Amino acid sequence: MATAAVCDRFDSLQSTIIPLLDCKKAADKLEAEIQVLRTRRRMLMNDIGVADAEAILSKLPPIDASTVLPTYVSPPLTPTIESTTTGGASRHNRKGSTASARKKSFRD
Repeated sequence: MATAAVCDRFDSLQSTIIPLLDCKKAADKLEAEIQVLRTRRRMLMNDIGVADAEAILSKLPPIDASTVLPTYVSPPLTPTIESTTTGGASRHNRKGSTASARKKSFRD
């Protein structure tokens, strides 16, 4: 049975995991983008030859990492869990997913 302490630990764990999952999502997105750029470079080298491709690529300005804007990471898709205590028992309500809200949406 879930006690207040267990629910609080679960909330703490979940609030710690969500940012980690967001970082993993951003890292996966960047990894996919790097793979696309490597594939495009390989295709360029196959189409016009290695020497010509290297000449074109060498003319590009170097990338300064401090000027590159960070990729926007969207907010987590997991709903926020609010912990409230009523009558000594811990209750966890997900925003926007209450039973009354679901019933109301079926009526409309």
